[in-house]
Amino acid sequence: MSYDPVYSFRMPTEIRQALEKIARKERRSLASLILKTITDYLEDRGVSWVREPAQERRRHTRKRLVAPVKWRLPASEEIHVSVIKDISSGGLFMETNTSTRLPEWNKDQGLPDILVYLQHPMMSEPMEIKGKILRVNIHRDRIGVAVEFEDLSDTNRLLIDELFVKAP
Repeated sequence: MSYDPVYSFRMPTEIRQALEKIARKERRSLASLILKTITDYLEDRGVSWVREPAQERRRHTRKRLVAPVKWRLPASEEIHVSVIKDISSGGLFMETNTSTRLPEWNKDQGLPDILVYLQHPMMSEPMEIKGKILRVNIHRDRIGVAVEFEDLSDTNRLLIDELFVKAP
């Protein structure tokens, strides 16, 4: 995505401080948070905006996908079910309804680790994948969670690519 025009605007100090606090919790810059807020607003209102594939800076190819995914926090046995919105061999973005209890975290420790259970019809058992929550996006009716996979074996990376990312 190109960033040609520059917009400057004033805001109350309290709003800036609240945005900075959220940005720190989500491990992103303030500019990135504001851009994400604007693009979410556009999507919520059905306004199309296009990101050219050639401008994508991600290391792993992403694929839009709507599929259920189970997950839990390592310190808990409680299994949650969310919906994958996109996936790559580097991680996934999932959404859940707002009734799901968010994990506790503080700014010193950062966001918590997570265990994701990826299941595909061609697999007899789900893959348990350790990940790190990178960002949490809270909307009125849903919660988005970005997860980066950690310590992914070459076999699991290949399975994710072949079964989820490259599959039609």
